[in-house]
This record gives sequence, C-alpha cells and structure tokens, in this order.
Amino acid sequence: MLSDADIQALIDDVESDFPSYSSYAKLYRHYGMQVVPANFPNEVKAWKRPHFDLKWKQYQKEMMSDQEFDELYGHGAKYAGRQNMGLITGVHPRRIVVVDLDTHKNPKAELWWHGIHADHNMGIISHTVAQRTGGGGEQHFFIAPDGFICPTNRNSEWGVDSRGDGGFAMLAPSRHESGKSYEWMDGQAPWECDFEVMPDWMCKEIEAILGVGISHGETGTRVKTETPEIGRAHV
Repeated sequence: MLSDADIQALIDDVESDFPSYSSYAKLYRHYGMQVVPANFPNEVKAWKRPHFDLKWKQYQKEMMSDQEFDELYGHGAKYAGRQNMGLITGVHPRRIVVVDLDTHKNPKAELWWHGIHADHNMGIISHTVAQRTGGGGEQHFFIAPDGFICPTNRNSEWGVDSRGDGGFAMLAPSRHESGKSYEWMDGQAPWECDFEVMPDWMCKEIEAILGVGISHGETGTRVKTETPEIGRAHV
C-alpha cells in the first residue's frame, strides 16, 4: 500500500525531465491497472503485445500479486528500465476497458464519438482517463459496469475499437513505431482524474458499432451499418 507521500513522489518522478519507467508502472498498479512490459516496434512484427518472453495470459483475470509485480518492476528487476509497457484490460476488480478512436486517420471516429455524446449526454464529452497514442489517435479508459462484457473488437470503417476482457493497450510513455511516445492528455492521466464508469448508453453504442446494429451516420441520423471487421484490436 502506497502512502500519500509515496504517490506524490512517483507523480513528481514521472512528470520530471528524466522519469523512471518503473515509477509509471507503480502508479498504474496503484490505480488498479494491470500493467505489464510490452514489446518495442523493432523487436517483433506484431509489437503491440506484452513482451514476448512474458507468460502474460495468467494475468488476464486477476491482479498479479505484489511479489509478481516486484519481479517485473521492483528495484533492479528485469523490466524496471523498460520504456514500453501496456495494460491488460478487463482485469478484476476494477475491470478497466478502453475505447480507441482512430481520429488521426479517420474522421468518422470523431464523428461517432461526438455524435453519441450529443445524442445521450447533451454534447458533454466524457472526462475520463485518456491518452494520445504514438500514432496520433485517442484512447479513453473506463471502468466496465457490472454485467457488461466489453468486447475486444474493431470496426475499421469507422475507426473505432474497444479493448475488453483479455484485451491489451499500450500505455504512456511507450515508444511507437512513428518515433513518438504515447502520452496522457492534459489533466487526464490516472493521477489527475477519475476513471469514469462507462454509462449504459455508451455500452450499447459500443455494442452497436462493433457488431451488427445501428450507429451514427454523417447526417446525424441513425443508419444501419454493414457487418464490421471483427478481430483483436491493435492500436
């Protein structure tokens, strides 16, 4: 259990010019995130994965023990100095999931995101933990509500995907193949704002955009979508 002083020291470190990567991992764990080491782009072709020599499937259900975490990120541990890291999504007890928007290359993603908030939340955009990916997209982090099994699927046409149970998302300050790093949006790092519980209307909209259902057309009206490309999301 970290004290308030410990937490502040870690925050000061990650916000410094030369942060310790293990400080990021310790903060993520403190906020209920199942953080594990991840690959670099030059190590393997499908690099947006937990590091290839890590038996990570054992960490998809429950949070790892303190001992297991220390073996990864403790003082002098094998991965303490590794920049690339990621979140295994949907892990109990917090069940943190991710909504990923390819806003950097697909205008439909932003249209969908703003459209669902206009329809259900008076246009007020959810203020939850969120980061900018190294590729330029956006990732918004939520707590899955009881009874909702968030899918880990993709709709390539709309540039929208989600990471639910057993999914994976890279985390700041990981280095992207573009040469840029993932970074938290201003005021939306895990230590700066709360993880929102995903509202029921958003759960339904995600199920619609990632399955055979209804989503927003460019006119703002409801339109039927074609069956999207379904598969593991890697952004």
